[in-house]
Amino acid sequence: ILERLGIEKGLHKQIQEKYIIYSKEYISMSSLYDGTHKSLKLLKEKDYKLSLVTSKNKDLTLLLLEKFDLTEMFDIIMTPSDILTKRSKPHPDGLLQTALFCKIPPKESLYVGDMMADRLAAQAAGYNFALASWGYGLPTDPSATIWFGSHEDLSSYFLSVKHAVK
Repeated sequence: ILERLGIEKGLHKQIQEKYIIYSKEYISMSSLYDGTHKSLKLLKEKDYKLSLVTSKNKDLTLLLLEKFDLTEMFDIIMTPSDILTKRSKPHPDGLLQTALFCKIPPKESLYVGDMMADRLAAQAAGYNFALASWGYGLPTDPSATIWFGSHEDLSSYFLSVKHAVK
């Protein structure tokens, strides 16, 4: 992100360190999107493999997941430090590593994201991609073939697909 913003490479580490400090300091102000816990719990109960591939660092990711009691929802949590190649999104490496761990071919997987980097990583990894209208990114993407307006949309989609396959 810093590169894309044109920020001098020599400042990246210092900015990252400050970001982590401030993020941890203000974690109490973080809130969960409506329906997140309910949707993930419902999908987990229906035996879906759930993974989290994020650009956030491991410490901050785990703090947020613990705060909202979400850690146990995921089969794997992939942060930049967990990626063997150390190449995070938009590179496909984290998604491919996750597919290997879950033993699910990328073409049978759906990556839900809210940023252009998410879509690019999903395409490069051979994943299907769904746009989440909540989060940091753009609320629409004309190239997205699946679009979720809420967590309820997400769980309804998966439950209807699972029902249709049975």
